[in-house]
Amino acid sequence: PLDLARRSLFVITDEAIADTHAQVVCAALKDSGPRSLNFLALPSGEATKSLEIYERAVSWILDNGVDRE
Repeated sequence: PLDLARRSLFVITDEAIADTHAQVVCAALKDSGPRSLNFLALPSGEATKSLEIYERAVSWILDNGVDRE
């Protein structure tokens, strides 16, 4: 198992999955003791598979303090 304690975690999913599973997943991840837990839900569907959305996701990760740890 991964040691997630004291790490920054980033979860990216689509809105349909977020609506049904986000609370359970985030609760389970919080129990592992991360330094921070960041969650981004993107629109569902083919339109999300674009460079614009990729750029949005990468910018969000960088804005939320991703590091190599």
